[in-house]
Amino acid sequence: MLLDVPDAALGIDYGTSSTVAVIRSPDGRIRPLLFDSSPLLPSAVFINDAGRILVGRDAERSARLAPERFEPHPKRRIDDLDVLLGERAYSVTDLVAAVLARVRDEVARTLGGTPPSVTMTCPATWGAARRQVLLDAAAAAGLPPPTLVPEPVAAATYFAAVLGHAVHIGQCVVVYDLGAGTCDVSVVQRTPDGFRDLSCQGLDDVGGIDLDALVLSHARTVLKPELWQRLSAPQTVADRRHTTMLWTDARHLREALSRESSGSMFIPAADEEVLLTRQQFEQAAEPVLRRTVDLALSTLRQARVQPGAVAGWFLVGGPTRTPLIATMLHRATGVAPTVLEEPQLVVAEGALHLAGAAAAPPSAPPSPPSAPFAAPVSAPPGVPVSSPPGMPVSPPPGMPVSPGVAAGPFGPAPMYAPPPYATPPSESSWPPTSPVSGPPTGGTTPPVVSVAMAAPASEATGAAVSTPARAVGTGLAELYGVVAAGFASMVLLLIYGNWGAPSSWLVAGLLIGAAAAWRAWRLVGPGPRVADWTAIVLAGIGAVVMLAYAAMEVA
Repeated sequence: MLLDVPDAALGIDYGTSSTVAVIRSPDGRIRPLLFDSSPLLPSAVFINDAGRILVGRDAERSARLAPERFEPHPKRRIDDLDVLLGERAYSVTDLVAAVLARVRDEVARTLGGTPPSVTMTCPATWGAARRQVLLDAAAAAGLPPPTLVPEPVAAATYFAAVLGHAVHIGQCVVVYDLGAGTCDVSVVQRTPDGFRDLSCQGLDDVGGIDLDALVLSHARTVLKPELWQRLSAPQTVADRRHTTMLWTDARHLREALSRESSGSMFIPAADEEVLLTRQQFEQAAEPVLRRTVDLALSTLRQARVQPGAVAGWFLVGGPTRTPLIATMLHRATGVAPTVLEEPQLVVAEGALHLAGAAAAPPSAPPSPPSAPFAAPVSAPPGVPVSSPPGMPVSPPPGMPVSPGVAAGPFGPAPMYAPPPYATPPSESSWPPTSPVSGPPTGGTTPPVVSVAMAAPASEATGAAVSTPARAVGTGLAELYGVVAAGFASMVLLLIYGNWGAPSSWLVAGLLIGAAAAWRAWRLVGPGPRVADWTAIVLAGIGAVVMLAYAAMEVA
């Protein structure tokens, strides 16, 4: 039995394509676990001849021997009760548990035991049933009961706590998460206690796998039709083996095009080499990625957040290293997003910081700064903050560049200087969503999730919390303001036209007028939230008085 290691913690991001685990040692050092000398453990599983579940690269190597016993993406089967591998069905919980057991073994080898604190991430849109699969799998793997954290909250925590970007209370981070199987965009707001989701939407049919399919579509143009039919719908073991190899090589070629201007893949079944340039790949990928950009803008509108309240755009997930993604988002928003060399590690380490900050007492709010943003601090040693070679994102022709935006690769500092809060831009300043073939699927507004975290370094060192962003309001309060203004206008007109109006109508008009005046002020100026709700109550009382008197008059 493994012993607990005091003061140690483990953060796990179980992904569609890869699983990442980050540990905090008792001495406070944070580092990713290595699996076969890599921080990325493939989430793939394989059933060997003895019925044992192999995971990771062992599973990928064995898949070429018996591809019918191989499942490359168990997370995509999360809604299935069982998965048929070979001649036997396995529950998704068992498949996930096998991967987590490999993580447990590596943690035990590295630390000599199991950390008492385990934090796992999951998509913000997942419901209770899907989350329970992760909890059951962790228990079956012998891990302590984990704390589940939404992936965008963990990413925003990394953005503030590790990269040192200043995200003040009321400001938001837009997390663009493109994984192997899905694309999720979340607007995460900074609160006094940490971060919470304001809005989240997703596409279940856009991910790195779908970009790999574009590479295969190009390969199809050089293959004979009968050979492509065999590879696209394999019937024999040999064909399934070639299909598995083809998908793996397509992923490698797509990743190579993130660094190089061209690449090639060899297809043994056809004994041919397929050449593909980055320009050809981007032409095919642009319509697919356009849907994700439209999703990002739609999610921002759904959260009712204006550009001035956005502290930054953060790209996470391995496929976001594709240069076209950052370029398209830059063109659509005028803001250069932040992308790292290893975006797959972001969520796991952010979850680890949440685990360490949950018990930390909240810091006292410092005095306001002279500028909307505090000066960022540099990232800790060993944290990659620049984009990989070949990923420059230059502003589009004719687009003005704000101070702090470089025309070359990204840097660790904030990428733009937003307009001051005194003149917040209107919502119409965001470019309209371009038409797509259909509305984004899988969109949902999750319940508010608030997770405690330590204050960003800029706040902990005495930098100030700026005025809360007024772009984030309550739609209910604004609706009451409009209704109150209408009632007030009607009452004042009645009183002006008939001086014999009863005093109750006059009182009601004054209450509603005061509420409307307060709401009008809150649209352009700061104010406490308690006063907002007081105005709502006053407007409601005024409306009730007027309706009651009108009912008595009719009776």
